[in-house]
Amino acid sequence: MSQVLPCTIQLRNNVLVQYYDTSYLDFKRGGHTATLKQNQKSKIKEKIKELNKVKEVENINDFEKKYKKVYDKHKQSLASKNVELKDFGILSNAQKKTLKKNVENLINLVTINYDRKKIVKNQKFIAFVTLTLPSSQKHTDTVLRKSLVRFIENLTKTYKVQHYVWKAETQKNGNIHFHLLIDRFIDWQVIKSLWNKQLFKLGYIDFYQKKMKSFFREGFKLLPNDKRKKEQQIKAYESNLASNFTTPNTTDIHSLKGVSNITNYIIKYMTKLEPNKRSIIGAVWGANNELKKINYPTVTDFDFNGLFTDLINLVENEKQIKVIPQTVDFVSLFVGKIYKYIRKKYKNLWLHIKSHYNLQLQKSLIPFKDIVKNIRSIVKPLNIVFPTYEQTVFNFN
Repeated sequence: MSQVLPCTIQLRNNVLVQYYDTSYLDFKRGGHTATLKQNQKSKIKEKIKELNKVKEVENINDFEKKYKKVYDKHKQSLASKNVELKDFGILSNAQKKTLKKNVENLINLVTINYDRKKIVKNQKFIAFVTLTLPSSQKHTDTVLRKSLVRFIENLTKTYKVQHYVWKAETQKNGNIHFHLLIDRFIDWQVIKSLWNKQLFKLGYIDFYQKKMKSFFREGFKLLPNDKRKKEQQIKAYESNLASNFTTPNTTDIHSLKGVSNITNYIIKYMTKLEPNKRSIIGAVWGANNELKKINYPTVTDFDFNGLFTDLINLVENEKQIKVIPQTVDFVSLFVGKIYKYIRKKYKNLWLHIKSHYNLQLQKSLIPFKDIVKNIRSIVKPLNIVFPTYEQTVFNFN
């Protein structure tokens, strides 16, 4: 039997990732000290800090250009120290991977534990929302991100939302908007009301009201650049008039009915490139800390339950699963509809995946004080027995 490195297989919806344990190899491991924050100080970075203190702007597009100019100078100054910063206002490759992981795990956590017999409102549910501005952006992206945080806090404290992922993007006019993935069903009117309350504090509802009253001062007329049919615009006008133009439609709940692969749909939506729009200033995405800590389910090569053998059979027998040539040492990729095949043909593997996400759900449901109490009640001196066994190592290659 040939000697190979031990490995771990990560089970994702559409990918198997095989990581080899390189701790057995003898080579130097060390970080790049130039990437530490304390080694990235410069006079230019102080200018960035000053720009970060700005709250209100005359024109967000002009402010973005000014900010980008300073950022690019800072990036160039660090390049001389062999420190490479990501391009301004976009997701780095590492951020894309982390964002995808959080989206995928949130969706798996909900869908794998979803019970069709239960009422939607009484269990986890996938909701995908877009939050927009009703008038021209007059505040920096930082200010509006803080409004988003307060909006999410309201959802978590009052409406039982536990896990969420958000992504910031911009419209053609430069206005920021947010895509938000949450794990609870919430009525669209509640979503709109809560978001509008945040916008009211910043004056956007007043801006919208003045603009609409001026436009409709002589009664109804079609809005320019509005793609809705005339009947739809009339209905919206009557609704707005009844509220004295104080309830703008600033939210959009995406229907996921008929979407064959929700995970791929949302990941594509939240990671798409938009080169002809202004860049986001500051954080581009975020998620709750508990979700960030959730990892994909894994299987190791010293598994004794036959799971690793099942994975070998899966890769060898399913012709639709393709091996991707290695671009990184000690990593192999197998791409295909992994969960679909496992769910159909490999019962133990599917139970392993379900158990992984069921455990994450149970962890999140137990209050921390109860966890501490339980641990204290069961911790006692333990006699640990180390069994001896022969390890059989499998290799996909």
